Amino acid sequence: GLPPEDIETLVTKIIEEAVATVQHLRSVLSVSRKDRSVVTLTYEPGTDLSFAALEVQERVAKIRNKLPKDIEKPVVAHYSENDYPVIILSLTSDKNTPERLREIVDNQIKPKLMRVNGVANVEVGGGRERKILVEFYQDRLEAYQLPIREVIDTIGRNNVNLLTGKREDGAAEHFVRAMGQYKTIEDLKNLNVRRTREGSSIKLRDVADVKDFYLDAQSYARLNRKPTVSVYVQKENNSNTIRVAERVRKVARTVQEDILGTQIQMDIITDQSVFIKEAMDNVTSSLSMGMVLTLLVIFFFLRDWRHTLVVFLSAPVALLITLSFMLSIGLSLNIMTLSALALGIGTVVDGATVVLENILHKKRHARKEGKSEDGVVLSVEGTEELFTSLIGSTLTTVVVFLPIVFINKQVKILYSGLAYTIAFSMVASLLVAVTLVP
Repeated sequence: GLPPEDIETLVTKIIEEAVATVQHLRSVLSVSRKDRSVVTLTYEPGTDLSFAALEVQERVAKIRNKLPKDIEKPVVAHYSENDYPVIILSLTSDKNTPERLREIVDNQIKPKLMRVNGVANVEVGGGRERKILVEFYQDRLEAYQLPIREVIDTIGRNNVNLLTGKREDGAAEHFVRAMGQYKTIEDLKNLNVRRTREGSSIKLRDVADVKDFYLDAQSYARLNRKPTVSVYVQKENNSNTIRVAERVRKVARTVQEDILGTQIQMDIITDQSVFIKEAMDNVTSSLSMGMVLTLLVIFFFLRDWRHTLVVFLSAPVALLITLSFMLSIGLSLNIMTLSALALGIGTVVDGATVVLENILHKKRHARKEGKSEDGVVLSVEGTEELFTSLIGSTLTTVVVFLPIVFINKQVKILYSGLAYTIAFSMVASLLVAVTLVP
């Protein structure tokens, strides 16, 4: 592998120059490590990351021929490497070595997880990666006057499959390929690296020791004191954590049945969706408890179950209207919006309670003075008297959240769901109070 200094010169700087002028870019941070270059692009809040990723892919594709030929294909994904994985999987076995487990994960499990919708990256820890190790004999290279760079270039040039032409057979076309990729370690050992003046061939095994080996371990993973291979699944920034986790769990079950069998056990160590579901369940239970307490408080003051139910039933209707408003602008049910609904449950019935109490007051006043107790007329009059006041009180609450339109985009993205949901619930409570309750 190349040292960090060469990685920076040959890879990192070239990629930096290619992506430095993409739209809505805030900053570029690059880290060059041994065998790895990571270029992190930070965009302005609110940027469409899917479009941004396509733009970066186009830029990288244009400079691909400027990068060293023996590096892996650059991967472009919109995620943060510091994000905590959505799911952490662990593989243990009593009959397989960690290296064998790592090989199964790299070749069979990781590709399946990378194809899951919403998954941005899959990292593997534990076990050692299988590599073909070529150790040169310095004295033999000097004896043959063979530069080590020439041997390395020869190894790279011969490890390819090339399309050399095609042959037409009537309506069919047959493509001709030159198969040069190494299939076994013996193919690599028998590679001709140079021909001597006498006409004999110098093979790679004559100047180097070729071994099927493993890289030195950079880290170790244990589960219940057993060696394990861990799989860290990271999601894309704009993907739903719960849905991505469900898809990953489904793939994990399929892998356990079709690939691992009974000899290898795969366990889910961490699942972020579990904590999110628990938080949402807590908010939902608080919302339900708030509705029940609201019902009891209203009954305590009205002393009539029929009138209490009129006010109480206005709450779910207002919530349905609120959800319709949320759907129209693309808001989903999450911790922020559910918290807003829980906060707004008390204010949702405020307008209904005031309108109902005014209508009942008019009925009592008409009965006391011996006037007509026409329910329709009294309901309209009672609502009209409070209509302006209700609009004023609703607007004073809604206007509190107006400044969120003018603040920092990042804060707006974070708290807009809370503000919009409360504002919608207030408007819905006004509509229900002046229509359904009368």
